[in-house]
Amino acid sequence: MRVAVTHTLATTYFPAWWARCGDPRPIPCSLLATNTLDGYDLLVQGGCDLLLAYADPAGPPSVPDADVEWIVVAGDRLAPYSSVTGGQVDYTLPGTPGSPVPVVTHGQGAFLGRVTDRILAQRDLHLTPTVQSDLTSALTALVHAGLGVGWLPENLASPGVAEGALRQVGDATLTARLEIRLYRMRRERMFRHVATIWRNAAKLAAGET
Repeated sequence: MRVAVTHTLATTYFPAWWARCGDPRPIPCSLLATNTLDGYDLLVQGGCDLLLAYADPAGPPSVPDADVEWIVVAGDRLAPYSSVTGGQVDYTLPGTPGSPVPVVTHGQGAFLGRVTDRILAQRDLHLTPTVQSDLTSALTALVHAGLGVGWLPENLASPGVAEGALRQVGDATLTARLEIRLYRMRRERMFRHVATIWRNAAKLAAGET
């Protein structure tokens, strides 16, 4: 089985989730780490059997193809985080014209970058970009290093928060709810292992054992 997983989820969410979706043991698979758009292309072109990716429920449909179906398997939240020194955050929002806040950002083509842009379009913040990367794990390391505020998924930032190295800054209007979705193509017949994972993922999402 070929499972396309966005880079962030491949290292944070997928391992434990996949282990729980087994029947009763984890099903062998080929993990294809990718970005959201490339993962969708893989799915519709037959390059993978399942796609696990973030979605923005408040944004435009990320997967418009009528031949694709999906289920929500978990939730997350995108929020701004700062490094912490001596118990105090290194940066605060919204910043001022004379003292803009350094920010590390996703590239314009990155899915989480588009979600961040939607958030920023609704607020008047004073920011100065320092580093741009499409890899959210790289942005997390940059925030840890004190290079600026970064919008990160809570699942990825939570270890740093627990250690006291990171802290969320700003208010709730600077955050966005995310969904973690499992996608597949609509087919009359489906490989047995794909059907098993889909069924077990739906049960887990519904809180069934």
